[in-house]
Amino acid sequence: LTAYLTAQAFGVLAGGFVADMTRRHAEVAALGYGVNALVVLAIGTIGFDAAALLAAMACAGFLGGLIMPSRDMLVRAAAPPGMIGRTFGIVTAGFSISGIIGPLMFGWILDHGAPQWVFGASVIVMAVTAIVAWIADRRATARRIMPVRAAASAD
Repeated sequence: LTAYLTAQAFGVLAGGFVADMTRRHAEVAALGYGVNALVVLAIGTIGFDAAALLAAMACAGFLGGLIMPSRDMLVRAAAPPGMIGRTFGIVTAGFSISGIIGPLMFGWILDHGAPQWVFGASVIVMAVTAIVAWIADRRATARRIMPVRAAASAD
């Protein structure tokens, strides 16, 4: 856990630089969540020795942190004009709610003798998030391109 959280802090810092260098925040988030899902899947299914587990947890933490600034840029872009604060308030409340539900769900999984499913559930959530981010970005890109193509064909 210490390796994960320490690496996550460094990932957030690196993710800030990545977010400044690109406008493709949804792709950064989708790729980050997708790769992180694979790392967490490996953690949950492969019997790592202590050093490899430490490295895998650090990798997962770094990737989780790397995603955060791009995720925040997506939230900002999705906010209606004049409602950025409220939008972030709603998103942050969602994080708090998931911080309540997640441990309860994972505790229930552990109580039922299936610790590997803590990782499995995390992989499922990350994979779904990656797919949703990728699809939403494709749809938004198509909506931006369509008016440009329509205007060009009208000329």
